[in-house]
Amino acid sequence: MCSSDLGVYSVVGASSEYQPIMAACLAAGPSAAASHLAGAALWGADQVKAGRREITTFDNHDHRLPGVVIHRSRLDPADAITSRFNIPIVVPPLVVVQLATTCDPYLVKKVANDLVKRNWTSFDAILHWIDLVGDHRQGLLRQQCERAIDLGGHRDSPAARILGERLKAAGAAPFEMDYRVATPDGDLLIDFAWPGPKVGLEYNGAADH
Repeated sequence: MCSSDLGVYSVVGASSEYQPIMAACLAAGPSAAASHLAGAALWGADQVKAGRREITTFDNHDHRLPGVVIHRSRLDPADAITSRFNIPIVVPPLVVVQLATTCDPYLVKKVANDLVKRNWTSFDAILHWIDLVGDHRQGLLRQQCERAIDLGGHRDSPAARILGERLKAAGAAPFEMDYRVATPDGDLLIDFAWPGPKVGLEYNGAADH
């Protein structure tokens, strides 16, 4: 694909956008995949800039490549690796878990919310990979996932989910989220509902929808 410093060369007509990370994966062998910040960028997380060469190898060999951040993993590559833009890449929930071991918790939270919002992963899947990796540095990420699962609803709107968490923390009466109501125009969903007294709260998340 590209980059003579890695011993991989470009092909005429090949797209240049993903060549650096593709070259890193090819140079490291068939058990290498884009991961961590590079993986988050490839999955479309808005919080991460593209262009970083960061990979994980799953063959337990000591690879050294100039300009490439390399991590090693004992996980099963058959479960951990997929493909995006024809580039081998770590599956989305594992990318989030990897970030929790190397990045600021605030960034990890944002990326987790973003990839769940984009339907690339779920909080349940992230918890599954936390258990597989078994690293104590993922405690805050685990808490985020457990709170989101406990709250339920609004997997596509981080802002509304945060509002729900704050309502519970403030002692609001138990409510239902994404509550279905029949109207003359068809069934509609109310963001937060207290069905008994027939009270509903609609969150205007223009940035999320």
